Amino acid sequence: MELNFNEQDVINELFALEIADYVYDLPDEIKPDEAYYKVFCKEIQNKNIYIKLKIKKTKNKYLFCMSFHIAEHKITKFPYR
Repeated sequence: MELNFNEQDVINELFALEIADYVYDLPDEIKPDEAYYKVFCKEIQNKNIYIKLKIKKTKNKYLFCMSFHIAEHKITKFPYR
């Protein structure tokens, strides 16, 4: 990754996400009975970063980060901005 991030850097950015970074919900095509992915886009180091995650509902809830990379396309629609 061009950001030169380690695992802790990614975790820190996930905890720093704000509602203004939210873009849309995305169904899980492999496990349609599970919760939708939440898609965010955040500017980090002057790059738009695409973040797709899911909060898994288990005995001890946890966060599953599916994607964290430079966005392939420009995202312009943010419903909470």
